[in-house]
Amino acid sequence: MNLSGFALTGWCRRLAICAISLIVFAVAGCSTGAYPLDILHEMHYQHSFRTLEPPIIMPPEGSVPTVGRAPQYTEEQAAELENPVPATTENLERASVVYQLNCVACHGPEGQGNGIIASYFERAEATVPADYTTEDIRGRTDGQLYYAITSGIGLMPRFGPLLNEEDRWLLVHHIRELQK
Repeated sequence: MNLSGFALTGWCRRLAICAISLIVFAVAGCSTGAYPLDILHEMHYQHSFRTLEPPIIMPPEGSVPTVGRAPQYTEEQAAELENPVPATTENLERASVVYQLNCVACHGPEGQGNGIIASYFERAEATVPADYTTEDIRGRTDGQLYYAITSGIGLMPRFGPLLNEEDRWLLVHHIRELQK
């Protein structure tokens, strides 16, 4: 065999094959990226930031965030909460939009639990969506309604992860409007 002008025979050929194999395995074994041979540092390993923004400073390893998360209430604690969002005309209009997007399919346009989906619950012999005009729901505090929206009840999903805090309080306002 002739490699780069050197004639290799017998033990030299075996030595060259072993050396090349060791180099290949060493390079392949040293990869830390997504590819076996990471010659150029890939952009997805960097901490990205947008134009004219300062670099993102990553928190120290093992640190725990202390801000940015909504408080978690028990049902008893939530019963004492008062609606912090004022019932202005603009907020009530926004509440109606949020209700139309998230609640009307089950609870119906008048909040009587007769939305398009309600018939499927009846056929499946499952608990039908709540009727907001009943005395039971009229008697609940704003905080209890907020808790039910946030945490879900029965087959109703939790809207805590889906809607921000203000929109959930706006839904409480809309429920009160439907009860009038």
